[in-house]
Amino acid sequence: MTTPMQCPACDYVRQPTDLNPINQCPSCKQIYSRARKAAGIEEEEPPKKVAAVKPPWRPYGQHPAVIGLMIAVIFAAAWGYGTWNNRPVAPKPVVHDGVSAQLACQRFVSSRLKAPSTASFAPFQELSISERTQGKFIVVGWVDAENTFGAKLRNNYFCSIQFTGANVQLLDLSIE
Repeated sequence: MTTPMQCPACDYVRQPTDLNPINQCPSCKQIYSRARKAAGIEEEEPPKKVAAVKPPWRPYGQHPAVIGLMIAVIFAAAWGYGTWNNRPVAPKPVVHDGVSAQLACQRFVSSRLKAPSTASFAPFQELSISERTQGKFIVVGWVDAENTFGAKLRNNYFCSIQFTGANVQLLDLSIE
């Protein structure tokens, strides 16, 4: 809360409801600074601004323990990655299904065609795919491909294959 302003010329105490400019007396209309000079009153010096003092600069936060904590986190992460990355990994079993059987048979059929680049195979929904034993499949479908004379013909095929691990073996293939 500020102290009320008193005019040095007429001793009027300024009220909060007064509408005059803040540096002028509402009663005698004198400017306060001129009235002080005329009365021989020395001006009060305005308060000096105090420069803010900056704390000393520290590169990683305000507390030296922050650096130690950061180093500990880095070492813990490196150790954790090293132990996690070196754990033994069990090989994933190779699982073969109807789609892998379809693709394998398409490769075998394409290798027997006169113009394999022109081949259009039956979609998966139109194929007959059956798994006889673990890894042995029979695929029956059709293929449209150009013959030696350039005419596109539809041929039915019967393909029997056996998967052993990642390898595939052709057991029987007939194209009619």
